[in-house]
Amino acid sequence: MDGIVDVEGPLHVVALGYGKVEDPFHVWVTETNVELFEHLRELATGASWKEKRQIAVLVAEPPGGRANPDAVAAVESVRGAVLSLAVELGPAVRLNVVVAGQVTDAAQVLRYLASPDADYVTGSTFDLRETA
Repeated sequence: MDGIVDVEGPLHVVALGYGKVEDPFHVWVTETNVELFEHLRELATGASWKEKRQIAVLVAEPPGGRANPDAVAAVESVRGAVLSLAVELGPAVRLNVVVAGQVTDAAQVLRYLASPDADYVTGSTFDLRETA
């Protein structure tokens, strides 16, 4: 994984970056989730009903896309991890996943998640990748 990038604002965006296609499976899946989980827990610490936190995990489609089984597993594992954490953290933290073919494709969904219209949206995945 190339790393995690944070963008703060009304909606805290955590953008995941993936490594090369040649990287082993454990880098794509295990290390990504461990690092992401630790980071999301840090962001959510101290969240209360009065201090609702809004976090979106933005996942650009990894190299190789749906033709790469490791890429598919990486995206699905992030979705599962975020859903699990959203349930655990409860209503004080809104935590969602946006999967996009290109990071720029996600702007409209991120605006929606930052708006009052999405106040009770949590544990959801917005998959913006094109289907074949």
